[in-house]
Amino acid sequence: MQAETLFHREIETPLGSAVLAADTAGLAGFYFSDQRDCPIALDRHRTQRISNPQAGEHEGTMLRRYRVFTRSANTGKALRHPLYTKVNWQRGVAAEDANRAQSANESVPDSVLSYFEQTMKELDAYFRGRLTYFSVPLSLKGTHFQVKVWETLAKLPEDQLISYGELGRTAGVSPGAYRAVGVAVGRNPVSIIVPCHRVVAADARLTGYGGGLERKVALLEHEGFQLR
Repeated sequence: MQAETLFHREIETPLGSAVLAADTAGLAGFYFSDQRDCPIALDRHRTQRISNPQAGEHEGTMLRRYRVFTRSANTGKALRHPLYTKVNWQRGVAAEDANRAQSANESVPDSVLSYFEQTMKELDAYFRGRLTYFSVPLSLKGTHFQVKVWETLAKLPEDQLISYGELGRTAGVSPGAYRAVGVAVGRNPVSIIVPCHRVVAADARLTGYGGGLERKVALLEHEGFQLR
């Protein structure tokens, strides 16, 4: 069976440039442009890809060692990473080059254009703090195992964290395959909307994030979680 053609759109977000991917079935990808698995290179940015998703520190402590707490937890002084405090969350989301995007639209199916527009509208509302649930249709590409993990993660309530083991149990994965769950999470093609940034270790430590741990910190704090 012939694979669906994937179309791409470059966008700007409060957390940096990114790439959307979609086919006629739905949104297939949302990647920050410096992620290792971003499908296209934005050469004009000379973007250096993230080589270590566990790298990063704050005040001399490695970010992956910080623990995440729910919104109601009393944690004392909460971490506020510079990336979070410097982000203009009200900047919203826009096509990186509106004229070029308009020209490219001529060869893109209407259904794909509608997924791009819906995704940008929902992400814009999310970054501005007005939306917590995404409804854009997804067209996840991966193995049966990966898609099962991603679909389970996509249903995670917006105020909850989940560990790799809990995600595996919820997805119906055998305990011996929990390591593979971590690999699947690391290959999640749809950042934020499939909320892999809310997957943490069993002791609630940050572990890693394909978009960089600084972004993971910023996203969690944006959603009201606390870190220390």
